[in-house]
Amino acid sequence: MTPSKLLSHNAISMLGEMFKALVEPFIDPTFTISQQITSLMKFAHILCTFFMKHESAFMPSHLYSNLQCMVCTAVFQVA
Repeated sequence: MTPSKLLSHNAISMLGEMFKALVEPFIDPTFTISQQITSLMKFAHILCTFFMKHESAFMPSHLYSNLQCMVCTAVFQVA
């Protein structure tokens, strides 16, 4: 791969990991509560990294805060 294609590939792969970490706890019935929370926290951390680096070019700030609140609410419901 050329360096630019490799950069694009890595970015898309990381975005895929983020969405997988968000969706998988809701669709995989074999996940334990611990695995679900771990996956949601992975999503929240990747999301935070992307948002801090790209800010509103990545997603609107209100969507970012809503997604973080969703993860926070799930964690508090389990606790």
